[in-house]
Amino acid sequence: MTLGPPPRTLLVLSSDSRRGAELEGAALADELTALGTQTQAVALAPGKDGPATGAAVLGEKPLSFSTLRALRRLAKQSDMVVGYGSKSLPACAIALVGLKTPFVYRSIGNPQDWVRGRLHRWRTALLFRRAAHIVALWPEAATAIQRIYGIKPDNTSALPNARAAQDFLPADNNEQEAARGALGIAPDARVVLFLGSLSDEKRPEVIPAIAAELPDDVFIIVGSGPLDKAVRDSAGQSVGDVRVLGPTNDARAIIACADLMVSPSRTEGMPGSLLEAAMMGVPAVATDVGGVGEVVGDGGLLLPAEALPSEYATALEAAFKDRKILGENARKHALRRFTSTDVAQQWADLLASVQVSPAGRRRARPDS
Repeated sequence: MTLGPPPRTLLVLSSDSRRGAELEGAALADELTALGTQTQAVALAPGKDGPATGAAVLGEKPLSFSTLRALRRLAKQSDMVVGYGSKSLPACAIALVGLKTPFVYRSIGNPQDWVRGRLHRWRTALLFRRAAHIVALWPEAATAIQRIYGIKPDNTSALPNARAAQDFLPADNNEQEAARGALGIAPDARVVLFLGSLSDEKRPEVIPAIAAELPDDVFIIVGSGPLDKAVRDSAGQSVGDVRVLGPTNDARAIIACADLMVSPSRTEGMPGSLLEAAMMGVPAVATDVGGVGEVVGDGGLLLPAEALPSEYATALEAAFKDRKILGENARKHALRRFTSTDVAQQWADLLASVQVSPAGRRRARPDS
């Protein structure tokens, strides 16, 4: 049950790009609307990957005068603004100056990994204090925000990413065989999947080296990003079976091919690909960074960020051996913690509580 009438909420995305945070935010807007909270998602600027969310784009650049003016105009018509992602923090902090509309900021990463010196920390602290409330992805991230930026505990909380359970049902044997057949993979192959951005923090370039340790298995790399060429070159030189497929619009179909997920990231927030895989009962071998441990739980194996390819190979062999029980654990854990309907209700409750909190009342819109 929410605390009071649902607010008219403006949810601000950094861009209209096919990336995790934008898709998470757009999905949250839909879920809040389904719960009766009038929610509109907008994007500060176009995304480089083309339209993905369907959100209205406010301007050409995230912090341009015209973008901030459009954001301010919409904020005046709203009871609540939620900034979702890094660019939305300065945009909302600037555009809402002088307004009484409460502003809630959604932190999408690991705050300990993105501190860039004293000046950056001071500037971020100022921006954080413009918000009535800050929502981290997991409890330790909320604690880090309090410690690093001096934010009061009452002004922070933690809510995880989420997925619609009905969209990520486990694949049966026939579906898996069909999905593999479409990619030319044998039905009885052992398949390991990397699904994510081909960027430095995700370390996809490690996958061919891991595959070389397990040459009889099939490794699939799905995604796009600045390391695309380097990953393809490494895959072509690997003695393992590595297939680089590029980006996908159907994560479930790709996950249906896999026996295991692998995530060698050096830094993370709460990766949606691992969450989707867990819902489908596909265990993960992943680095214990950011909120990964929160997602994996007892449905996979965790490694240190500096793990060697041989250590990944050992962990993958162990996960293959216990795949059935790990998969069952992964799905139970995901359904218990990360379903979109449950998390959206937690968001609705939080926004309503902010609306009546001292910070929210200071910024509440006057009665019209």
